[in-house]
Amino acid sequence: MMINIKLVFYGYISEQIGLGKKEINSTLDLQFEDGSSVQDVIIYISEAYPGFREIGLKKGTSDLSWNMAILLNGSICSRDSFCSTILNDDDKLVLIPVYAGG
Repeated sequence: MMINIKLVFYGYISEQIGLGKKEINSTLDLQFEDGSSVQDVIIYISEAYPGFREIGLKKGTSDLSWNMAILLNGSICSRDSFCSTILNDDDKLVLIPVYAGG
């Protein structure tokens, strides 16, 4: 069985991965196997959009870079739970670049 996932990229991520320049965000409607995890989506993004590997992953790994945050249905998804967080039909994942400065 397949589940539907809404994947939203905020900030510069859309342009960097080749989805075009967007003012606020880009949204993809995707399907994954039932039982898929947040980590499965991260791996999919890195394979489908090679530009994401450059900006979104720690070099040489499938681990999310520290300059990215993921929200699952509006709540921050802990990095420790990416592999164990199983997605449900109609979940919404949002990737947000993390900014720092003063």
